[in-house]
Parts: sequence; C-alpha cells; structure tokens
Amino acid sequence: MTPQTQATTQLAQRIIQWKTLARTVGIITGALSLVLWIYRPQIFYPAYLTGFIYWIHFSLGALAILMLSHVTGGSWGVVIRRILEAMCLAFPILAVAFIPILVGMQTYFPWAIAANVANDAALQHKALYLNIPFFIGRAIFYFGVWALLAHRLRTLSLEEDRLNRDEDLENHSRKLQRLSAPGLIVFGLTVTFASVDWIMSLEPHWFSTAFGLLFMGGCGAGVFALSILLLGRMLKHRPFLMNIKADHLHDLGKFLLAFVMLWAYLAFSQFLIIWSGNLPEETPWYLHRQSHGWQWIALLLIGFHFLTPLMVLLSRKVKRQRQPLMFVASGLLIMRYLDLYWHIMPNFKTHGLYHVLSVIPLVAIGSWWAWKVMSQLQQAPLLPKNMKSAS
Repeated sequence: MTPQTQATTQLAQRIIQWKTLARTVGIITGALSLVLWIYRPQIFYPAYLTGFIYWIHFSLGALAILMLSHVTGGSWGVVIRRILEAMCLAFPILAVAFIPILVGMQTYFPWAIAANVANDAALQHKALYLNIPFFIGRAIFYFGVWALLAHRLRTLSLEEDRLNRDEDLENHSRKLQRLSAPGLIVFGLTVTFASVDWIMSLEPHWFSTAFGLLFMGGCGAGVFALSILLLGRMLKHRPFLMNIKADHLHDLGKFLLAFVMLWAYLAFSQFLIIWSGNLPEETPWYLHRQSHGWQWIALLLIGFHFLTPLMVLLSRKVKRQRQPLMFVASGLLIMRYLDLYWHIMPNFKTHGLYHVLSVIPLVAIGSWWAWKVMSQLQQAPLLPKNMKSAS
C-alpha cells in the first residue's frame, strides 16, 4: 500500500468512526428525548425546536454557499464542495425531524390555538397566512424545494468528475451556474418565509422585515465556521494534505469574517429601527430579552459573536493558520446556538435561562444529522477530481 493510499484509507476510517459514534449517540439521546417528550414536555418542546433550527441552519447555509460558489467560481468553493454537498443532502432526515414540531404546534404557536385567534383581532387578521393546513403545506414545499436543489447540485457535481476535456468542463460549469443563479433567488424567498413561520410566528404580534436576512446571515456564518472546523480536522490527510494551501484557509477565513459582520450589521439595524420606532407591537420583543437574565446572553453575543471574531479575524496571519482559525470557528458555533436560543427560548416559560435537559434534543438531532453528513461524505471523492479551478 502506497503512503498516499494509506493516508486516504486513514481518513476514510476516521469518517467511519465519526459515523458510528454519531449513530450510537443518536440512538441513546433519541431514546432519552422520547422519555423527555413523554414526561417533561414543557422542557422538551422548546429545546427540540431550538435544536432543530440550529442543525437545519447549517444545511440551509451550505445550500446557499454551494450555489454561491458555483455562480462566482473560485478555489475556496471547490475545496469545501463535498462538505457543503453532504450538509445539503441531510434535508430528508431533517424533514423527518420536523414531525415532532408539527405534533406540538399548539405548544409552540399561539395562532394554532382556536381560542386565541377568536379573542385576538391581530391573529384574526393574520389567520389567512397563519393557519395549520397552510403552515404544513408551506413546510412540505420548503423541504421539497431544498432537497430538490441539493440533489440536482450533487448530481451535476458528480457528473463533472467524469469529464476530461476542458470544453466539457466549461459547459458543465455553466449548467451549474444556470441552476444556482435562480436557485439563490428561490432559496432567499423560501428561507425568509420559513424563518417567519418557524421562529417569528412564535410571537405572532411581533414582526421585522429584516428577520429573514438576519437568519440567512447567521446561516452563512454558521456553515463557514462548521466547514472550517471539518476541513481542519481532515487537513492532515489526503486528498486534502496535498491540495489545500494557506490561501484556501485565508479565503474561508475572509468569508467567515464577512458573514460575522453581515450578521452584526443586520442585528444592529433591526434593533435600531425597532427601538427608535418605539411601537407597542415591536419593542416588547426586545424588552423581554433585556431582562430576567436574557440580557447576559445578548452581551455574550455582542462580545463573542461579533467583537472578538472581528478583532481576531482581521489578522491575516490568523486566517492562514489551521489551529487559530479552527479555534475561532469553534467559538462561533457556540455563539450560533446562543443566538438561536436567545431568539426562541424567551417565548416559553422555561426553568431559568437554561435547563440541563435541554441539551438532549439538541444532541439527538445533531447526531443523526452528523450521521447523514458522514454517510454522504463516504459516497464520493472528498475533493472533486477536476481541481483546475482550485489551483
């Protein structure tokens, strides 16, 4: 066995180990989640929704960045293409994971309770959109569109591996561009409506026209952080060892910084507009999150989702080194969870800021999501065979 084959085999074995671990943890935490659902539903439901949104926001971000890379080109998209594709192809398992949310709709959404709508003029006004059949229909549509886009992008990507002539590669690249350009528009619309349905409508009297963009900015930051972390773990093995250069890490670090800044800009703009408007339908959302301990999470987000990554990632040296970049990415993954937690949890009467049992649904969904991602990484070469665009 040559050293190259041995190194590739070592990475394949590592992926198998990760997949086996994810499946084992998924079975255990899945069983514990079922027990929590039965005996402590008041803890299970909000924790489950937060965990679901956390993991799907990686797949959504991966789909957007994958299409963006096909439209713009560049080596940064080629080196993480298989990672992004694997995350995108997790939509079917996420669709199954959405079922408990449908079961618990009346626990989550005030507009899903007929008595609430009957006694609230605002909910009656929004009932044409916020009703159970239409909500379920939209969810089916979202998952169908996302899964279809992901499947088609993956199919075309694998077809490209079988091409040899430069002319064929160029024509195939245009196919991916023609799919990705309108796909980004469809993605933006569907994710905006999904964020309204699944997060904003938890508090149906509140609204923000920037919320969809803010959620998408968080998806971008999250998927670049996770992609950097996964790439960093695999960087010492072939085929990454001989193909990934400091310039690739630098590009990924710049994109991570850009999305951190975009998220911060949109979050501050939303706050500034709502706070200065001082409307009774809007400001209570922020007032609720500035008391009872929630303000400390807001300060953590300001400090470690924006200021610290900003100061660290401004350094060119940090963006070109594996370990510092992975450290920043790891911290941002924690901040992404806190951001979604801060958006979702204050809508429920929870046991303080955090209950230790809330981690169980998060780990259960994440384990099965990771199992699916690792399964997809096994199905194709970890780097596209035609790497000319990455050189």
